[in-house]
Amino acid sequence: MIASGAALPRVAEGSGELVISERAAAICSEPVESVVAIGFEQVEFPVAVGSEQAERAVAVACRRAHAEVVEFTVAPRAPTREEPRGGLDWLVEFAEPPRCALEVFTRTLDEALMSANAEYRARRAGDPAMLTPRLVELPAGTFYRLLRQQGRLGESVPRVTSDRALAGRLLASAALAGRDQKRREARDRDIDVMTRAPAPR
Repeated sequence: MIASGAALPRVAEGSGELVISERAAAICSEPVESVVAIGFEQVEFPVAVGSEQAERAVAVACRRAHAEVVEFTVAPRAPTREEPRGGLDWLVEFAEPPRCALEVFTRTLDEALMSANAEYRARRAGDPAMLTPRLVELPAGTFYRLLRQQGRLGESVPRVTSDRALAGRLLASAALAGRDQKRREARDRDIDVMTRAPAPR
């Protein structure tokens, strides 16, 4: 069942200021523009995650979970006072949701990325270790709605971003759509009540 546009984003675990830079990684054969290095303040060297690596991880997870993804993007998750480690957020819009729990899908993403990226694997097992990635399931139409609002329909969605600007806009768009849908539902209920009420004599 495809998520309703009225639904708010769902989050599955796997949180946390990030020091971000873009660079070519020796571990990655991808061109510079498709690699984003995510460096945490307490880690000396950043972690490079390539767009193709992220796409392969999604493909593996979809194949195992019999799912289909419309769009996705990966954003850094900054450390907080409560959780001094950082991690990655995968913001995903499904055409066909996984036939398993989101936690299982997220774990498959994590394992696939660790298999493709030795540096990421080392950071996940290091001390301090990166947090388990978090998957945020966005309602249907979220990416399309944001691209249309920005006049960017037809453009490619960045697979890996070096900050949370895109993630923040997607979450805000999803939340706004959810509130609008709730208002429409409340209005429809009011109209239904009024039409069912007996006419005054």
